[in-house]
Amino acid sequence: MTLSMAVSPIGAPRVSTQRRKMSVLLCFASVFALLSTSPALAAEKRLESDLLIGLARTVRAPARASSSGVPLGSLEYRAGVANRRWSALACFEWRGSDRYLSAGLFFKIYESEKFIIGIGSGPGFFNKGRFTLGNRLEFRSVAEFQIKVSDRYRLGLDYCHYSNGGTGSINPGAESVRIFFACHL
Repeated sequence: MTLSMAVSPIGAPRVSTQRRKMSVLLCFASVFALLSTSPALAAEKRLESDLLIGLARTVRAPARASSSGVPLGSLEYRAGVANRRWSALACFEWRGSDRYLSAGLFFKIYESEKFIIGIGSGPGFFNKGRFTLGNRLEFRSVAEFQIKVSDRYRLGLDYCHYSNGGTGSINPGAESVRIFFACHL
C-alpha cells in the first residue's frame, strides 16, 4: 500500500513529506512503546488481545464525498497494555479504492459477564482516494457496545467519528456505524 499526498484545494496549506513521515513514525513508535510492557508484568498477568472483523455503513459524510452510505470493511487488532481496561489498537478500513490505517488506544468503561462498553481514539491516514475529509491525517473516535457470546467470542456495535481536528483547510467530519465480530486470541 502506497500512501501519497492528497490533492489540496487551491490556497490550502500542504503538509511536507518529511513532516508527514515524521507523524507516521511517531504514531507507530507510540503504539510500539505501549505494546512493549515490562517482561515482569507480562509474566505476572497475561495480556489480552482481540481481533475484530466488521462491516460499517457511513451515516454522515460531506456532500462532495461520493462514497457516502457505501459499506466499508474493517479489520482491527487490539493488544492489552498494563491492565485489563486499556488496549493499544491498529485498524485497517477499506471502501472501494479508499484505504484508512490508524493506531490508537481503547478503554473499557464497563465490563460484566455479558457486556462491554468502551471508547477509543487515535490518529490515522487516508490514502489518496475518492473519500476525503480535508486532510490525509484524520482522527478516529469510537463509542462501542459488545455482547459476550462465549468466553472467546463477542458481537458488537460501534459509532465512529472521523475528523482532522482542524489540521486541514476544511474539517467536515464523517460518521459511520459498524457491526463486528470479535475473537479473543
